Amino acid sequence: VHFLENHDERRIASVFQGDELRAAALLHLAMPGMRLFHDGQDRGFRQHTSVHLKRRPFERPSIQITSMYDLLARALKATCIGKGDPKVLKPTRAWPDNDTSDDIIAIQWRKDEWNFDIAVINLGARRGQCRVKPEIENASGKRWQMLELLGERSSVREGDAMQSMGLLFDLAPHGAEVFHFRSEEHTSELQSPCN
Repeated sequence: VHFLENHDERRIASVFQGDELRAAALLHLAMPGMRLFHDGQDRGFRQHTSVHLKRRPFERPSIQITSMYDLLARALKATCIGKGDPKVLKPTRAWPDNDTSDDIIAIQWRKDEWNFDIAVINLGARRGQCRVKPEIENASGKRWQMLELLGERSSVREGDAMQSMGLLFDLAPHGAEVFHFRSEEHTSELQSPCN
């Protein structure tokens, strides 16, 4: 069980803003386990109110935070996140004297042998790079389409290189992204089996 806020804590929107909040929200949604949401969290409520009052002051939802959570919900709906087999992966240094991989968390979700997703979150206030090796059996010898779900980029990755060197990720400070991978053998299928 994990959460970003509850009735005893400060509201997350009063602690984090912008990219920091987006990174925290994606981490919350991508981690294995049960996700708890506090009333108004996805609408950006900022006022902490004691539950003993049994009422709270009116707050207008934040358009930016509501839009961010809507974007995350739409993107994650088409993934295996929360519906497949999760693995927290170990990011390694992109090159020997670069320790920014220490700031990065990578979580893989997989439901079948031809689709998987990786959420990559940079919790650091500096740009970060890392390499991540997906834990996918039989990935070698296949070509994988890699689609950035919160952005617009797509590319093709060789399974042999993914397994030997790992995927190179370069994230902005507090950057957060979800990548969907599909074996090219199954790209003609329209629906992800994760739905």
